[in-house]
Amino acid sequence: MDESALAKSFFNASFWDKAGLWALYLLGLFLPLWVLPITSNPLYTNKIALSYFLIIFSFLCWLIGRINSGSVVLPKNYLALALVLMPVVWAVSGVFSVSPHVSFFELSEDPSGFFAVIMFVLAAYIAYFYLNSSEKVFLWFSFFFTSAFLVFVFQFLRVFLGFNVFAGINFPSAVSNLFGSWTEFAVFFSLTGLLAVFLFETLSETRLRWIFLSLYALSFAVLASAGNNLVWRMSLVFLLITAAYLFSLKPRHINIFRAVFLAILLTLLFMQVPALSSAVVSYLGTGSIEVRPSWPSSWAVVQKTLEGNPVLGSGPATFVYDWMRFKPLAVNESVFWATRFSSGVSFAVSVLATTGVMGFFAFLFVIISFLYYAAASLIRSGQNKFNPVFIMVLMGVCVLLAYSFVGNMGFVLTLFLFLFLGMFMALVSEYGFSGEYKVALFQSSGSGFISALVIIFLIMVSFSGFYIFGQKYAGAYFFGKASALSASGDVPGARLALERAVSFDRRDYYLRLVTEINLGQMAELLNRGDLTSEDLRGSFQDVLSQSIQSAQNAVSLNPADSLNFMSLGRVYESVIPFKIAGASDFASASYIEAGVKNPTSPEPFLARARVALALNQLDEARNMLEESLKIKNSYTPAYFLLAQIEDAQGNTVNAIRQAEAAAVLGPNDLGALFQLGFLYYRSDRLNDSKIIFERAVSISPNYSNARYFLGLIYDRLGDKESASGQFEQILAFNPGNKEVQKILDNLRAGKKALTGITPPPEERREPPIKE
Repeated sequence: MDESALAKSFFNASFWDKAGLWALYLLGLFLPLWVLPITSNPLYTNKIALSYFLIIFSFLCWLIGRINSGSVVLPKNYLALALVLMPVVWAVSGVFSVSPHVSFFELSEDPSGFFAVIMFVLAAYIAYFYLNSSEKVFLWFSFFFTSAFLVFVFQFLRVFLGFNVFAGINFPSAVSNLFGSWTEFAVFFSLTGLLAVFLFETLSETRLRWIFLSLYALSFAVLASAGNNLVWRMSLVFLLITAAYLFSLKPRHINIFRAVFLAILLTLLFMQVPALSSAVVSYLGTGSIEVRPSWPSSWAVVQKTLEGNPVLGSGPATFVYDWMRFKPLAVNESVFWATRFSSGVSFAVSVLATTGVMGFFAFLFVIISFLYYAAASLIRSGQNKFNPVFIMVLMGVCVLLAYSFVGNMGFVLTLFLFLFLGMFMALVSEYGFSGEYKVALFQSSGSGFISALVIIFLIMVSFSGFYIFGQKYAGAYFFGKASALSASGDVPGARLALERAVSFDRRDYYLRLVTEINLGQMAELLNRGDLTSEDLRGSFQDVLSQSIQSAQNAVSLNPADSLNFMSLGRVYESVIPFKIAGASDFASASYIEAGVKNPTSPEPFLARARVALALNQLDEARNMLEESLKIKNSYTPAYFLLAQIEDAQGNTVNAIRQAEAAAVLGPNDLGALFQLGFLYYRSDRLNDSKIIFERAVSISPNYSNARYFLGLIYDRLGDKESASGQFEQILAFNPGNKEVQKILDNLRAGKKALTGITPPPEERREPPIKE
């Protein structure tokens, strides 16, 4: 790299341009590393806040710099136009979104949100303005590679030495990392490794070549520890492309012992010998299954969504609501039936569902424009050897674009994609493959005057951006504080922190937590014996009023989310025993609306069954439970309540006969097995119940509710050791469960399992373990 040219360019720049350029360098260095233990999500929320701050700061510096210089240079190519078109389409889609509250959320973790796309496009333009030479781009990548090295060091120290650099943040397993997603972590190092091996092959300076070879070795080590087939396949494809390009430069001097060829062989070795990859993963304890919707289920959701609004989709960042409305019912028979997937099988598929045909074609326009200039650049170059920095940027864009179609990229990788696009625009202009507009500001011409007005307006918008994002981040900070205080039992502190959070940013999930805390306080008031009847009534009514208000506010903010209606329904359901007029009707209405928003979930029908049971409407409750089982045949809570209804109506013997017949017809049907085992348990047929529950856990080892009753049976039959074993496994599946920990303490002390635990599980309205 020409270091003298870089130094001359830097020292000739104004103070503001230097500051803006360094903001971009710091973004490349700190974004992968940045985590803080002060929000409920220490990874994504803080990375997003940091990136937005640096992008807006860099943009503001560029605007002030243009006032000082008196001129503006803008890109003159289709890619620049395509980038501008994206946020325009996203804005229109957001206006007609099923949830504008979510689509326009400023700190959304979803990279397809409106503000995320705005900031991505702005980042691309900032990269174009500042990283406008090969030297500057290479320096930016130097910070990027340094960050990758530090990320590797952090993971190495934690996995091999158990040392956590970031105190205050819990990384519970070997696969926990600074990206959150283990797959995204692997993709990041796949990208790093590909770029590193390319630079090793193309640079001439020995010291740099060894640095990049070492970086590739570290990247390959991460890929080997991840063992992700998709990442292996994508790495192999781009290694082959890299090899083809390198060999094309010297077709008569092909050396099969080049680093890229050895990288291909190593990748093929790990792909073709799965036992080798499995051995590495097993040794390091880095086995991880990250679930995402399949291609068929994602496409089914996309089709149903586009039937409603083919042009604009459901709205940016609203795939989770599409999934809840249209997911295939077959998914409900898996352990991921209640997972709220915020994206489909890939980023591109999610864009099609959430922003419709217009959004998908806007994204496609960006890709086609990039490919056009990439192909034109390569063709027009003829036999001339390209600057390796240009090819590196081109390769980085291609890799991340490919991943966007076959997998989900998180916020960080998507931001890097747009930064690479900005660098590509700048280098294409530098090499003369596209033109530029040069506008003189503060001139008497109309264009100069309008441009000056636009810059002044954008400066005001930038300062407003600092204020708005600062408010949102403050809200996230206080929400994280409230969540921590609530978990520790400090209800007054949690309430105060939540009030601060809501004052900064009214999010529906902030208000849902307010409702949950209020419901807990209502239960606590009823258990207090130091209050007079009047004081109790007054305090209870105040908290109830606050609960209703917070739940209704959440519904008003985001009526697309069934969780808000479920929260409102729970408030009304909690006061049905007190004969409050209309409580049951309001609870049922809320649960019905939740079912409309989430028709593929059995939970609203279960909730309506609880309301019917509270009113002693047993037949209505039975009907609701049967409806829930049509949606999810193995829904344990429904079988749990059905058994209680049969017992209440004196039909236990007949219910057992029916359950036995169902178990014979479906010997692997977990729902039927649980119902039969639970009916045997309630009838004190412990040995029969033991056989059934043992069968259930042999089919599904993580079936915690079956293990719970099996453990109680072992305890009642005098087998304390086996009982303890069951509850230890339950605790492993459900860490932090206080009731299970209490049972284990009882068993270890030689007491009965349920000593001090009331009411017994068979008398409750819900199973003891929430699965």
